[in-house]
Amino acid sequence: MPAVGKGLYELEQIAGSGAHAVVCLATEVVRQQRVAVKVLRPQFVGDVEAVARFTDEARILMPIHHPDVIRVYRLLDYGGQPVIEMEPVEGVSVDQLLRYRKGGLPPEQALELTRRVAKALHAVFAGPYGPDGTPMRIVHRDVKPENILLSRDGRIKLLDFGTAKGEFDGRRARSLYSAPGSAGYTPPERRKGQHDHASIDVFALGVTLFVLLTGRALVLPTEEDEAARAAERQIAHLDDERVGALVKRMVAWDPDERPAMLAVAEELAQLIAAQPTPPDLAALGEAEVEPILDRRRGRSLAEDLGVVRFLEESLPTNVPETMTPDQAEAAVRALLADQRWERRWVELERIASASNGGVQQPLIEVLARGTSPWWAPWRKPVSAEQLVAALWILGDHPTDEVLRHAAPLAQHSEDRVRRAARFVLQRS
Repeated sequence: MPAVGKGLYELEQIAGSGAHAVVCLATEVVRQQRVAVKVLRPQFVGDVEAVARFTDEARILMPIHHPDVIRVYRLLDYGGQPVIEMEPVEGVSVDQLLRYRKGGLPPEQALELTRRVAKALHAVFAGPYGPDGTPMRIVHRDVKPENILLSRDGRIKLLDFGTAKGEFDGRRARSLYSAPGSAGYTPPERRKGQHDHASIDVFALGVTLFVLLTGRALVLPTEEDEAARAAERQIAHLDDERVGALVKRMVAWDPDERPAMLAVAEELAQLIAAQPTPPDLAALGEAEVEPILDRRRGRSLAEDLGVVRFLEESLPTNVPETMTPDQAEAAVRALLADQRWERRWVELERIASASNGGVQQPLIEVLARGTSPWWAPWRKPVSAEQLVAALWILGDHPTDEVLRHAAPLAQHSEDRVRRAARFVLQRS
């Protein structure tokens, strides 16, 4: 183990920086393994919903081993600060690449990149990554150039599964609302709040392919007839009619008219074979990704380094792999004594996962405080975030008592509490 007072990682440099998280390259000192480490920005640590999306991404990706999907090694907790350890990939998102290219990518590169992403999306949906080799039926729900990474050596990595949805255990109350996706990449049925299905990723990938080929957005109105005419008009400007026909089918208004993801990948392979020049993503990475990385290294990243510096100075929170119900209840009550205990929600979740009981009663008491009259002498203040945290943990296997307390919270004044309570009630 690392020396006392030392952290688990030796930091190298910032690899990426976004609104919600910072990614750095580091060496894990115990295994002497080079890794990438993703850290949620401090201002979001107290936001249970943001933390849940962050940890969901790790849980979805840990079982998946696919060359074109970012590999996650483990999820760590630093006293409520979640940290994702994953494979190190030095690259840039495709949307960044397009900023330096007018008119999009060469057709063979755009088609190959899209084919690889289509194969990856098919794999996470139908591949044998669930228990006993069953499919996890993962729908990404936010496919776009920003979430596709091209490395300096031409590798592709599909990123950001924080809003993904699938049919598997372990994703607790984390999709409490219907994630709408990103503007311009969202099919019409998603905008209407209909259920998720694999063809929403086909639609988003079709829009992505158009953007890669042209460098321009595919603008589709919200009415069916107008959308069909607008798609026809814009897609007609593509040089290859066969490519245009595929894009048109992928962005069809009716999801039943869109091809399956595997069929998309197979048709793209045929289109690539018909191109006069074979695709060379390694050459593209060397020629265009490396200069962008060089420019990024020259920027001041002192603020981002401050976000991840604790990785060199402290160790993850130590929660046992298994706990008795009595041990779990004692640990939960000790954690709830912290006035801002919702900021340690990841720690609470790990306690719940390590035991077969003991966490329910203390958290039911939290719900009871959220529904008791304001004048009740025993009432202690409880915040909306604390109610959400308690509901998400209890939503795994809600008992009759949990449901009884969740029912009035479904009418709570705070929208996020209502969503959490309604999710628990739907689980009954």
